[in-house]
Amino acid sequence: MPHLEHKLMPDEYYSAKDIDRLFAALEKRFQAREIMRIEEAAKFLSISRRKVDDLCRAGKLPYHMLDGLGGKFFLRSELIEKIKAS
Repeated sequence: MPHLEHKLMPDEYYSAKDIDRLFAALEKRFQAREIMRIEEAAKFLSISRRKVDDLCRAGKLPYHMLDGLGGKFFLRSELIEKIKAS
């Protein structure tokens, strides 16, 4: 992963181009994943893996299963909508 480096200009002035480059680099580095496995969903929701399983069994948390791939998959956007609806 390349190291982000910025240089201060006189009087701490950054051009719009400098700021755009910094934002683009940060967005690329911290890009959110839309599809998550159960461990990632638990971390995203700040709850235990077991609690995620319990909520799924109770029908309170949306998830998806794909043929040939084991385990549950979660969509970040669906989890956010569920949180908003609570």
